[in-house]
Amino acid sequence: MAGDLSQPEHCREVIAKAVEEFGRIDVLVTNAAYQMTRESLEDIPDEGLDHTIATNLSAMFHLCKAAVPRCSASGVPGSTASPRVQHPSGASGTTGGARVRRLTAKR
Repeated sequence: MAGDLSQPEHCREVIAKAVEEFGRIDVLVTNAAYQMTRESLEDIPDEGLDHTIATNLSAMFHLCKAAVPRCSASGVPGSTASPRVQHPSGASGTTGGARVRRLTAKR
């Protein structure tokens, strides 16, 4: 299903379509990410930051929020949205699935 996961409504539509198609959700894997390397912090436009957060963080939240009530009893939300971020200085980091597990642990 093509679309823009930075948009909360599209995230809800994706989950609704999956439930319509398969009847339930056993596993949710989010694998959407956006990354743009810049030379300095000053080079990052406000819109670029907003789009990165909406795609890499907010989409995972909206997908999980829509999916958890529709997960089967043994359903497992998860995240592979862990792009390696490489800064020109050589510093790097990742976002992790542990946050998703904590967010969705209690239904």
